[in-house]
Amino acid sequence: MLKGRIGQRHAVHLRIELQKNTEKVIQMTWQEKVVHTLTLVAIGKCFNEQSTYLTGELKQRPKQTFNLAVKSIDTFIGEIEKSLTEDELKVLEGLTDEFHELLNQIRKQIEQV
Repeated sequence: MLKGRIGQRHAVHLRIELQKNTEKVIQMTWQEKVVHTLTLVAIGKCFNEQSTYLTGELKQRPKQTFNLAVKSIDTFIGEIEKSLTEDELKVLEGLTDEFHELLNQIRKQIEQV
């Protein structure tokens, strides 16, 4: 009985936190939403491009799960890119390039260790 009550309290607490976070998201300006969207899409593009390094490395279930993730991200990217203006697409391209450069720098630092 006590366990159920703790679970209910925890669920209520989670709903309150979710509501607070949702309110914060709703309060974002249009420009902030664009920045967050472009950042997410750029990271997705980097993920998919980096995934080529694992070609042939994964077997069975991990490979299926990974391939599903790559396809899902590709679909998401395509849907978002259709709705972007030319200026936003240019920003996205630059942002993606910056993420790739950052990943290259991180890789070089790891290789030196």
